Amino acid sequence: MTNKIEHIGDFILKVEIGIPETGDKTETIGGIKDVQPLFLSDKSTIFKFEFRNFVSYSITEEMFVKNSEYDVFEGAWVRLYSNSHFKDFVQKTTWASDEYPGELHHFQINSYSHRIDVVTSFLPQVTT
Repeated sequence: MTNKIEHIGDFILKVEIGIPETGDKTETIGGIKDVQPLFLSDKSTIFKFEFRNFVSYSITEEMFVKNSEYDVFEGAWVRLYSNSHFKDFVQKTTWASDEYPGELHHFQINSYSHRIDVVTSFLPQVTT
């Protein structure tokens, strides 16, 4: 689950996602019975990503995510793309290129609530 997304100053994006816990009680949501709520608590493991000097980022509500066969990536919850529509979009609509500010990388963080796409020429710092 997404815990926090914070844009700091001009060039820092911090993203925190956590491993959710399930509630003890079940609920009926949208006609679906026995749904267990998910939540983050003090016991949840939180992963913190800090992107410095990013070129662009996008946050998409999970229910609107659309995947494409064009996109090629490694990873699952955290992905590194070698080919993507988002990276193409950034390269076509900004001055950023592999020459300046440097080789561009497209990272994607997937949580139960959001998909966060980041194009940057720097590797993120990751901590727990």
